[in-house]
Parts: sequence; structure tokens; C-alpha cells
Amino acid sequence: MPLWIILTSCLLLAQTPEQAREEYAFSLGVQAYIFGLPSVIMNLTRDQAPVAARNRFAHARALATHESRGVVAPNNDTLYSTAWLDLAAGALVLHLPAAKRYHTLQFLDAHTNNFYYAGTRTRRRATMRC
Repeated sequence: MPLWIILTSCLLLAQTPEQAREEYAFSLGVQAYIFGLPSVIMNLTRDQAPVAARNRFAHARALATHESRGVVAPNNDTLYSTAWLDLAAGALVLHLPAAKRYHTLQFLDAHTNNFYYAGTRTRRRATMRC
């Protein structure tokens, strides 16, 4: 076993109970920050999004510029639409009509994880239900 592992183990075992509690509390705080930050960012993004009723789309009418900061790095050749879906009452069904242009719907959870996308590449029929 390498010497540095033995020395590190000995130093960790030499902690007083107060030091161990403080290190544990710090570790819990870091984990809570890492877990909670995506939800905070998602709420801030929702508050900065174009005003729309729940379960309705808000469509950007102009392309993003270098001053656009609604999302981290918006494409400057893409028109964006946003919808905040309230699923508390149950599932929603979205109908995507056939379109001649490329389009993608990205679905995110409260922690900003992509869990589904639908659009031109996933379409198997003229209209699609999500």
C-alpha cells in the first residue's frame, strides 16, 4: 500500500469529534448545493422567459442577439418557443403537426435533465403525439 494512503488514513482518524462534525456538515452543505442548484437555475430561467400562461407556448418573434441571456448560449439563427407545463393535474398530450422545416421539442425536468425530445428526426408519421 502506498505511503500517502496510509498517512492520509491516519490523519483522517486523528480528527476530533468536533472536526468530524464540521467536515460532515460541510460535506452535506456541498451536496445540498449541488443537488439544489439546477432547480434554482430552472426557476430563474422560467422567471426570465417570455410571459406565457401555464401549458401554453410563448414564441420568440426575433432571433437571438449577442445580448440574449435567457439561456446560456442561444443560437442566433434559431427561433425559440417556450412552454412551462404543469403536470400536477395529470399528463398532457402535445400534438405536433407535420412540418417542412427542421424542428425539435426538448423536454427537461426540474433538474435540467433532458428526458425526451421529439421532432423531425423522431417523427414516424405525419402527426405526432408526445
